[in-house]
Amino acid sequence: MAFDAHKFLRAPYVFYYTPKNSLKLGLLIFVMSTLFNYAFEPFEVNPLEHKMPFFWICAVHGGVSFIILYTGFLWVNTKKKATQHWTVGKEIALLCGQLFVLGLAQFLIRDLIYDNPNNWSWRYALEEVRNTFLVGSLFVFILVPSVYLILNHRNQRLAENLGAPLSPIPNTPKANTIEIKAQTQADGFTLDPKTFIMARAEGNYVAVFWIEAEQIKQQLRRISMKKLEEQLCEIEHIKRTHRSYLVNLHQVKKVSGNAQGLYLLLPENHQALVARNKIEAFKGWFNGMAVD
Repeated sequence: MAFDAHKFLRAPYVFYYTPKNSLKLGLLIFVMSTLFNYAFEPFEVNPLEHKMPFFWICAVHGGVSFIILYTGFLWVNTKKKATQHWTVGKEIALLCGQLFVLGLAQFLIRDLIYDNPNNWSWRYALEEVRNTFLVGSLFVFILVPSVYLILNHRNQRLAENLGAPLSPIPNTPKANTIEIKAQTQADGFTLDPKTFIMARAEGNYVAVFWIEAEQIKQQLRRISMKKLEEQLCEIEHIKRTHRSYLVNLHQVKKVSGNAQGLYLLLPENHQALVARNKIEAFKGWFNGMAVD
């Protein structure tokens, strides 16, 4: 089968760059780049140009790498719409953009660490960008596809196991409709737990989906997902699978997996995500048992 580059670049990919993870990644890159440059000297250096010991030059380069990458990771984390649909292509584009900016930054600090009258020449600008891409591309074009293949395979296997006829979820008990209180009285609504499909966060609103007369209906209400979850917490088959999704487990038609994790197929091709930190709990729910 021929490799479909377009399909690969559009494939879902896990988004790692939360503020906490960004700090960890930035510090890891600082340590790795400093030690790598000091131990292997991947590019030709002229000791006569050095304004400080070579180790500290490597540390300065590593520090610049930390600042640029950490700042870039924090910036992309603010782009909520982009991160909700993160793909392999977006991951590669982000990292390549980071490498380009990093190369320019390494060029701009040359006067601090090198005694060379040509520091501000186009030659060294291109050289710093080129060197940054030579090292960084090894990680981008090897690590990203490898992580994608590993996570995609693992989550597909997990989904297949969950999709098997395990312990069935108990039948939905008869339940009265529930009056949902929202931020304003006008946004309040009535919800039937038996026909409810899912709720999806959309900014300051929540989109609620349900079945009525064999058709999927949808309405947008000004209410937080947390407040909606609190009012439905006593309904055993309605679970918060992700920060953006509240799902009726009886409406799940199939569980599938990709590099981002698990996702649930619902009526009329609607989908809901399962957060990575919710997978163990979801396995318990889906098997009809409670998980603390």
